[in-house]
Amino acid sequence: MISKKKILLYTYYPFFDKHLAGGVQVFMRKLAEELHREDFEINVLCPKSKNFGFAKGLNVYPVLEDIENDDVKPKSVYLNLKILEKYLDNNDLLWTIDRYFPIKTNKPIILSLNAICYEKELFAFFNMEWTECIFLSEYSRNLIKDYSRSNNNMQIIIPYIDSIFYKQKYCLEKIIGKYFEYNSDLKYILFPHRPEKEKGHFYAIRILHKLLKSDDSYRLLIPMPPISRKADVEAENNYINELKDEVKSLGVLDKVIFHNWIEYDDLPYYFSIGELSLFFSVLPETFGFSLVQSIGCGTPAISFGSGCLTETVPQNFGHIVIDKNKYMEAINIILNETVYENIEKGISFIRERYSLKRVVSEYKELFKKHLS
Repeated sequence: MISKKKILLYTYYPFFDKHLAGGVQVFMRKLAEELHREDFEINVLCPKSKNFGFAKGLNVYPVLEDIENDDVKPKSVYLNLKILEKYLDNNDLLWTIDRYFPIKTNKPIILSLNAICYEKELFAFFNMEWTECIFLSEYSRNLIKDYSRSNNNMQIIIPYIDSIFYKQKYCLEKIIGKYFEYNSDLKYILFPHRPEKEKGHFYAIRILHKLLKSDDSYRLLIPMPPISRKADVEAENNYINELKDEVKSLGVLDKVIFHNWIEYDDLPYYFSIGELSLFFSVLPETFGFSLVQSIGCGTPAISFGSGCLTETVPQNFGHIVIDKNKYMEAINIILNETVYENIEKGISFIRERYSLKRVVSEYKELFKKHLS
């Protein structure tokens, strides 16, 4: 019997069985599970967490100190280096997510670069210690490809979209009721983002404020912070308080619903209750999982088209792009119901483009190339 090649997957965030912190984390976890079932043994090395849960079939080791905080101690860094050194010796290839690997090694290093708008992710790229770098979109690769030593070691593997988002779900009040009191007579506008200033929450609140003058049945749904890394908790909670102050000052406190973060398996039901979803990020987005998931569930999207969002789902495929300097145009688009045009076109596009089988196959070939 031929033994499987061993891959050390190094993550800076805890590896939850049902990760609540964002689309990329769920995508990477499910991808690792599929690859583990195929030709590889995936050994996940991640920080300790009280919320840790076992992923299906994976060997997960939550043994690292969390060193993402500003008050990181030298002893924690030292302990992590010793742990990384130990685990690296027993694996054939290193796969790291959005972080550089702080130990010199002759073993191949695959960097999955899922974000390019934060300092630590960019440092992971520019330290040039990786063997091959994987991007989620043409946009993200093109943005920094001129800084690489060779374009031959930069590959695009676009993500898959879970099939649970391929069909609109009927609202189950017992599911949605876990998060807020659902009323079928109201029109819900979704803003499915973690609390981060650059995601554009204030734009959405101001649009709701104006929209209510024409139709009082609209409500804006804003998720509270997810389970986050310790480094993010305080900033996220402070930002939510700023949003609540804004809502109160505009007199729409009862029109904006702040609810708990939606669990992954409940997301199709959540997206399906929306009239539309808003994506007002000004960050150079590298994919936009929530936008694709929303349209896949039959709920159209209005966005600023930041980063690769028009590559992810093109304009007029259930997706309308507006100028961020003219964001109030969204009101006419919503009231005139033009946002609902071509939604079926968008659903078909997503089903054809974002398959799990393709992504697993492309990663398998990538790993085998560097392990041969």
